[in-house]
Amino acid sequence: MFKDIGRKLIFMLTLVLCLQSGMAMAVTSEDAIQGYYYYWITGNVEQGASPVYPNGLTILIYDEENGHVWTDSLARTTIAADKYMLNSFDSFAPYEVGKKYLVATIQQSGWGAGPEQVTISGSGVEVLNLTMVEGGGVVPEEPPSDVPTGTIPLTIARDPNNPANILISWNTSVPAYRDAEIYMLAGDGSGTFTNNTANWIMVNDPAVSALFDDPNGLADGMLVFLGQFGATSTAPEAYFKAVQTRYGAYNVDPATGLQYLEQAWAVGKFDVLLRRFWNFVSVPFLTSNASLNTAYGTDIFTDGDEAWKINTSVTPSLTEMTSFTGATNWQGLTINAGEGCMIFMKTLPQGETRTMTVLGEVARSYSSRMAWLFNLMGNPYPATFSNFSLGSIPPAGSGQDGDEIWSFDPATQTPSVSSYRNNAWDPTVPMQSSNGYLFFRKNNDPFDWAPVPNY
Repeated sequence: MFKDIGRKLIFMLTLVLCLQSGMAMAVTSEDAIQGYYYYWITGNVEQGASPVYPNGLTILIYDEENGHVWTDSLARTTIAADKYMLNSFDSFAPYEVGKKYLVATIQQSGWGAGPEQVTISGSGVEVLNLTMVEGGGVVPEEPPSDVPTGTIPLTIARDPNNPANILISWNTSVPAYRDAEIYMLAGDGSGTFTNNTANWIMVNDPAVSALFDDPNGLADGMLVFLGQFGATSTAPEAYFKAVQTRYGAYNVDPATGLQYLEQAWAVGKFDVLLRRFWNFVSVPFLTSNASLNTAYGTDIFTDGDEAWKINTSVTPSLTEMTSFTGATNWQGLTINAGEGCMIFMKTLPQGETRTMTVLGEVARSYSSRMAWLFNLMGNPYPATFSNFSLGSIPPAGSGQDGDEIWSFDPATQTPSVSSYRNNAWDPTVPMQSSNGYLFFRKNNDPFDWAPVPNY
């Protein structure tokens, strides 16, 4: 075990140094002598004509001589921002130089990318770009083992056929996922997500069925949420879960003591209202280094709008990171769950607003590092904490007199501040979903922030 850990550390250090210097990577472990290498396989996955969006799909690499695609894959990861990076260290599996391997996504609703061959050259990194096609991808022999029993994982994306719609999809290539019941929870836009099943209803319920294209025709693994992206949206927040019909949504899983609907993973949408000039915003869904184009979209912005984040490359300071242009959109800027962003709507006329719809998976946990001085942050969950202390800012016992929380009212363009005194915030500030906040850590005493979901 220690030998493998040592190899991993050596490889990671070598990769970082080579990527920084622009040099080709030379593998230095003893496996190079044997003709085996630890490797990265990376590239883009284009959507093409597919109604299924690639982001959120699982992609894997496997030996074409081995028929057990899922259980014996050499590495697996999730596509994000239309990119993937497979790391052989996920399984400590060596690749043989000169040998061909196959890369593919898991097929979903009859669409996927690959399998396509990649030949290991010995350079340390191979680039393979893929495109989603009908009938592409691979069908796993079994669902991922971490999916809660009796449930179906969903993906959510903007509908490529009509950008005003939202597409909810699931993988009907897995036989157990072909008989699905889809449930919805609607909210008022204040951050009301809960796993409590009392207010969840089936999408074919007469109270909500008109919001969907065909809430009774779910055999194809796709459900269209009509007109709910951007300006035409009438549901400021909405969440979706799926349960295998044979289990019964309200029956209890004896292994967990939870109802099957209760323990199902959720995806959702959240509308954020942007006003003229400054807006403090965040993403209340699970995301990791998502491009701003993916997280916030492009069609409500115009040339000259700006995005600001904390620049940590020097002493933490608030810095304009990118300006929006029609040619490049939000070029190069990424955002994570729990991370705030300031958007300056420079050209929006006075009195007008724009609806920015964000989509994603509801996080089940979260952690990040809060640094000394400035931290532009946001609630990583789509459920508002009534007090920053309940959101573990600061964690119990680590508060310092002089810490500050700055919030901002975009309607009046005015900031307000709450100071930490005698183990409490004064005044009390709610940590609202989709809002951004500036947390000022007075003393050089960083801490790990790991708020527990309040749902």
